[in-house]
Amino acid sequence: MEERNPRFFSPEEIIADFTRREDPRAGDTLEAPIPRRSIALFLVIAFSLFLLFAFRAFSLTVLQGSELLRAAERSGARTFAILPLRGAILDRNGEAVVENASTLTLVFDPLSANTASLQVRNETFARAGAILGINADELQSRAESFSNQAEARVIVSELMREKAVALAAADLPDFLRVEPSFQRTYPRGGEAFASIVGYVGDVTEEDVETQGFSPREMIGKAGVELSYDDVLRGVPGQRRVLVDARGSTRGEAVIQAPVAGSNLRLTIDAGLTDAAAAALQDALRRSGARGGALVAVDPRNGAVRALVSLPTYDAGAVSRGLSLAEYQRLTGDPRTPFLNRAIGGLYPSGSTIKPFIGAAALAERVISPTRRIDDTRGLITVTSIYDPNVSWTFRDWKAHGYVSFIDALAVSANVYFYTVGGGYGDIEGLGPERIARYLSSFGFGRTLGIDLAGEAEGRIPSPAWKEATKGEQWFVGDTYNLSIGQGDLAVTPLQLASATAAVANGGTLFQPYVLDAVMGADGTEVRRGETRSLGALPLTGTDLGWVKRGMRASVTASQGTNRALADLPLAVAAKTGTAQFGSEGKTHALVTAFAPMENPELALAIVLEGGGEGTVATRVAREVLAWYAAHRAD
Repeated sequence: MEERNPRFFSPEEIIADFTRREDPRAGDTLEAPIPRRSIALFLVIAFSLFLLFAFRAFSLTVLQGSELLRAAERSGARTFAILPLRGAILDRNGEAVVENASTLTLVFDPLSANTASLQVRNETFARAGAILGINADELQSRAESFSNQAEARVIVSELMREKAVALAAADLPDFLRVEPSFQRTYPRGGEAFASIVGYVGDVTEEDVETQGFSPREMIGKAGVELSYDDVLRGVPGQRRVLVDARGSTRGEAVIQAPVAGSNLRLTIDAGLTDAAAAALQDALRRSGARGGALVAVDPRNGAVRALVSLPTYDAGAVSRGLSLAEYQRLTGDPRTPFLNRAIGGLYPSGSTIKPFIGAAALAERVISPTRRIDDTRGLITVTSIYDPNVSWTFRDWKAHGYVSFIDALAVSANVYFYTVGGGYGDIEGLGPERIARYLSSFGFGRTLGIDLAGEAEGRIPSPAWKEATKGEQWFVGDTYNLSIGQGDLAVTPLQLASATAAVANGGTLFQPYVLDAVMGADGTEVRRGETRSLGALPLTGTDLGWVKRGMRASVTASQGTNRALADLPLAVAAKTGTAQFGSEGKTHALVTAFAPMENPELALAIVLEGGGEGTVATRVAREVLAWYAAHRAD
């Protein structure tokens, strides 16, 4: 038998003396055997302890896991955004158009709310809602509008001070608290400048998830606030807050200071804009027009000096937040106050297109500027090339006798532009293709790239467009309509003002813009707005000279359609338009003008929807230009 080492014990020897030592010198056994009842008791105790630990682990990870996770989230250090002050918006002379004012807000903290029972939360929202006059369900819906967010968020902005005091006195749980903040204010009113500056609003959940915004941030939603949001918004800071498992604050520290947004100086003249808005509003009231728009630009560089669209909205009210009823009222208004008519409204141009049609006719040598066309009957008759018994009559608004180029613009003779546009007698006419090419060079039928959202490109109809859109053939009558700004031609007030500016400055089409400069914290210019040419007109200075003289004659001639502008201290050149729309014979009133005649400083376009004859728009132009002459003219 194998000899064993007496200094070691086998497991069998320790548990139950199964092995007897054969060496008589070592005695009978190594130890006394353990009773089997003791072994059984040991196994029962060990198994019970295993079950106890297993159940505890299950309870911690499954039954209490969510609560423990929330406790872990509540305790320790939490980082919150410190919102920067949003940049102010100034006019070209440094007058504030939009700035900030301190306010109080009601903030919801979702992590602190997790420590409260459902009953406490519901009661708290009910108490707060009663103080604020807001339905508790609405308040709770705002609080829960973002999923899976730990950061506190504003659920009521611009609290009235008495409401804030009442909330503080109510001693509500910590998850609803009043905090200081800021709001956008409008020193010159929130309506006149709404089409330019736009408004701010709450971020959406998508903004938070995709762009990393804080749920408490306000971002630009329209106008300059949207176009230059990244500049105005600034850079949020960070503060670290130490909290315990109950969600109570134990200390905090700023770890990164916020950087305030930059101020913007616009090209807009606040005084001119106020005057334009007042004149346009008065014209809407007197004429019963449905809406209107005005754009004024500097012909020397494309800088926008005034831009008004009516009816509009109160940018202050929208920025503060509308109730559902208020929002539905605005969006359901058939007058579409959120539409920026100045850049996005589409209208038949009426006779305001004639200077540009006339310029094309001179450039293409369709007619000499001194040749006179017979408009003694106040109409032309076109006979069908297929059937001599069929003819169409195209009428002027009155008979003008024999008219030259300058006469035709002065008195707005339709027959003259029918002839040079579509051809008549021995004059071939431009035809739709050449008309489209020249109108495009003036900026019609395309966006001009203004630094505001919502610009429409308009439409220059053509035979190909009509076939593709309507499935119809193009007729000479379509060319006649196009030549006087009727039919399917659609332009924006911005396009009219920019095209007029190109005539005024001698042939350069500029990109319109509203940003003059981004300002640093010390008031210095960090970045300038860009003056950018979109191209030179395919016209000689001589041809443009004839167009200017024709527009000036509309003011100075005895039968001129803009005689109301003749006694202004500035020499004004202008062209009215009366554009038919719909099937009831209603007309839009339009005018486009520039001044002074020599070295022009301002070009403008005005549209009144359903405002009647163009002379109604001329009265608005008169008021605006009179203000400019008195306050701004060099």
